[in-house]
Amino acid sequence: MSSLTEIIAMKIPVTAVSNPNGCKPGFVSCYDMRQILNDAASYFKLGDALAAVGILEDVLWSPKASKLSIVHWLRLPIYLQHAGSNEMAWQVLEIYRYRRKDWGSQKEIARTMKIMAENEKWAEGFYVALIWFICCEDRERASQIKATRSSLGMSAQDLKQFTKTLAEKNGTLSKIRNNSDDGFYALKKTVWQHICSLNPKRLQTRLQNYAHRQDMPFPKQLTEALIQYRLTEKEYRYDSIVALVRSQNLGD
Repeated sequence: MSSLTEIIAMKIPVTAVSNPNGCKPGFVSCYDMRQILNDAASYFKLGDALAAVGILEDVLWSPKASKLSIVHWLRLPIYLQHAGSNEMAWQVLEIYRYRRKDWGSQKEIARTMKIMAENEKWAEGFYVALIWFICCEDRERASQIKATRSSLGMSAQDLKQFTKTLAEKNGTLSKIRNNSDDGFYALKKTVWQHICSLNPKRLQTRLQNYAHRQDMPFPKQLTEALIQYRLTEKEYRYDSIVALVRSQNLGD
């Protein structure tokens, strides 16, 4: 790997799928580093993406870069794309995707993929990124549900019954437990989001609304394929999402 940019990208800390803290908040505690990141963002907003890339690469080369959030690392492919280095931008994103395995980071990477595909008007890339984002969101939500369930002392069977009742009550369970209980409220909210995410009409509306904002359709057949994938696949894989989108023969 000869490119300095790729070497810098490889410095991003590796995270595991099970890492609950892989996607850290975007706040940077070091004032100097925060100021430099702001300088890079300022150059980017002024239209000088090349200068922004140079400044950001200096920051990411620093030993302190290991403390940065994934959202800061993801500025690099965005800046590179706007600086005319589109191929390198996607290569950097691929490096991140292979090294950051936690679902929170994967979700943010998918979000950046959507933006980059939109910038290129690349339909297939947009659909893959949007579907992968939904899958990552699903897995991140499942981790949150599991953690909250454990903190409340609920068994897996309790959660199954809780989910069934919540679906039957259309998201309202105020009489079952005190809604002021933060843990219970968080669980109810997250489980209800999961239920809604598997509803064909709700999901189609959500995907269509987002796609239409980018002047793209979102075919109903793709929503149906996504729901079927999530209901049948125990392990979500990026390459299988690419295959799913291509199997629909949507064109580009």
